[in-house]
Amino acid sequence: MHLNLNDDQTIEGPSETQIRESLATLEVDAFAILSRGDEQYVQVYHNEDGSFQLEYRAGSYDQHFAAAQPPAIEDVQDAFVAYAAADARDPWPASPSWEKMEFDADFEGDV
Repeated sequence: MHLNLNDDQTIEGPSETQIRESLATLEVDAFAILSRGDEQYVQVYHNEDGSFQLEYRAGSYDQHFAAAQPPAIEDVQDAFVAYAAADARDPWPASPSWEKMEFDADFEGDV
């Protein structure tokens, strides 16, 4: 498991404290990805308006989901910590509410 912070820093095997602190200081127009590898990750983007776009991917573009409502930073932190603690086979997560992302018809999938 590794935490990618805007392609500027990578933390291997991040602790809960490292995850929470890294997300709390995430700059506007920056992202963080907590990855298990093989297209399995949770990611967040800090929008210019201060909101967050939280998504997770469970193996491919047809298993890519976004939070139904923009989450607060505490919700983002909780989701990342839960993802880090969950086994890859666990049904994750029940909260927040997730919606499957739809991609354009010309989207070619994982490249």
